[in-house]
Amino acid sequence: ETMNSILKLILTALIVVFSCSLTEGSELRLDGGETGWDKNAWYVQVDGVMGGKSSGSLNFEDSDTTMNFSGDIVTDGGGFSSVRKSFFNQLDLTPYAGIVVTVMADEFVSESSSSSSISRSSNDFSPLGLHLQMGDATQRWRFSAPFVIPLASESGSETSLFIPIENFNRGSRSGFGCNSNNCALDPERVSGLDVYVLFQKGDFDVRIKSITAVEDPVSFLSPAVYFSSMEEVRNLIGDTITSGTAVYNYGYVEIAMAKYWSMLSTLLQTPSSAFISDEVKGVICAGFLEVSTETALSTTAKKRNVAQTLRSTIDAVLSDLGGDVERPERPWLPVGDEALSYADQCVGITSVSLDSSLFTSDSTTATTAAPTVPEEESMFSGQICFPGNAQVVEANKGPIYLEDLRIGDSVLTSNGDFSKVYSFGHRDNVSEDITYVELNFDEEGSIPLHISANHFIFVSLDDTSTRAVRAGDLSVGDYILMQVEEMTKRVMISEIRETVHDGAFAPFTMSGSLIVNNVAVSSYAMLEGYPDSYSHELAHLMLTPRRLFCQMMMDWCKAEEYNSEGIATWVPVDLTKNILSLVA
Repeated sequence: ETMNSILKLILTALIVVFSCSLTEGSELRLDGGETGWDKNAWYVQVDGVMGGKSSGSLNFEDSDTTMNFSGDIVTDGGGFSSVRKSFFNQLDLTPYAGIVVTVMADEFVSESSSSSSISRSSNDFSPLGLHLQMGDATQRWRFSAPFVIPLASESGSETSLFIPIENFNRGSRSGFGCNSNNCALDPERVSGLDVYVLFQKGDFDVRIKSITAVEDPVSFLSPAVYFSSMEEVRNLIGDTITSGTAVYNYGYVEIAMAKYWSMLSTLLQTPSSAFISDEVKGVICAGFLEVSTETALSTTAKKRNVAQTLRSTIDAVLSDLGGDVERPERPWLPVGDEALSYADQCVGITSVSLDSSLFTSDSTTATTAAPTVPEEESMFSGQICFPGNAQVVEANKGPIYLEDLRIGDSVLTSNGDFSKVYSFGHRDNVSEDITYVELNFDEEGSIPLHISANHFIFVSLDDTSTRAVRAGDLSVGDYILMQVEEMTKRVMISEIRETVHDGAFAPFTMSGSLIVNNVAVSSYAMLEGYPDSYSHELAHLMLTPRRLFCQMMMDWCKAEEYNSEGIATWVPVDLTKNILSLVA
């Protein structure tokens, strides 16, 4: 009976913790998600109905949880390809603030690589812009809003975008626009949903995971892209200008605006380096803040104002990067030290926002960075790992590789004690060429630390205080804690660069920390889909139920299993079921 009471307490805590951290409020799944797409309801329509030559193909992958829409856009005589769905019952979206579209990011492979995964034959490396379109049962017009497939260096990156309901205001049908003042979507009687690729020549390949209506406005961090040269940065900017100008001239100012924003957000989220300086990030932030002075995206004129503001920002950035373009003179465009003052004020998000609280760095909502609807997803998806060849010190075995570490082993922590490993949130010894951040140090004889960008690492603020931060947010000159000759020492970071290694391992210790390659790190990471307030301390608190469970049932925990991606299956569903079975 005592054991049952304890297990019930653990279960209660688990449910409370996960219900608080995994749910952003009520939502309505329009299609997709873990239960799969309503694939028989979707069909392809291309510009052949207007004499065009574009193509489109629709497939459903990953047990029908991914909609793959691919094809080729030809602007000679047409210029669009679409997939469409009608709802059997009309939907009332009036309780909802907007739509979250969860997609697979376009992998941006460095030009130094032998190939690129951005699948557009025109060699356009700009982010692909689309329209999400809704119709209602009261009229023949359908109403669209733009979104963009963000770029990412990491293959298989999943990300999301938020589209406010009020942004579905471009009314059209069969190529004709609705210019009446009474032309507006009736969100109480939504009858259909469409996805369009428009006037961006060449191949496209879009993978959408889900489309969801959500009650509250949210924002999602743009994935990071790691550049290998300044020329590569300039080429991305140039491609975005060329493609954005083309769709702007075709009359799709919304898509141009969204492409400009997405590319600038990519630069903003890329770790500061010789290619993307803090001054450049300050210029981008100033541009975003100027956009937020616009009251709404309710008219074409307002959308043009935003697009032109973003274009001026892009030209300023390109000029500052040595591009052959004249720097615009705008009162809101900062230079030098003034630009630096903006550098830390903004984060890059995946969709255009006039609400600065969604992209300023002091906002609690600014870094929400994954699907709003978790649907029993693992908490530990994304980058939260170290490679298999990273080293730890085990109490009985001495220095060993992470790939040789086992649940039940005890590893060295920064205070000189050993802490037991009770789980691997991620254990993948199969995957190859995984992208990691490499940290080098100003300490003779030190070895580099390879760590995922989202993983927490302890920064030494002074001789007495530390703070856990994302590895991707570190800068050269920051201090970390290093184990040197059995003593903990403040050591400066001398170099940061991108590297690839095999395997992905994320050991969870009872203390929540450990020493990897002689550096003090957290067991946890900034989880994609959680706000900036998510911290090492909160992660440790959230996993209290699992630690308590494993203290009592370590043999059980040693037998934990992992899914095909190497992610532990116990959070949150499997553990809950295990506890329920014990209580019963």
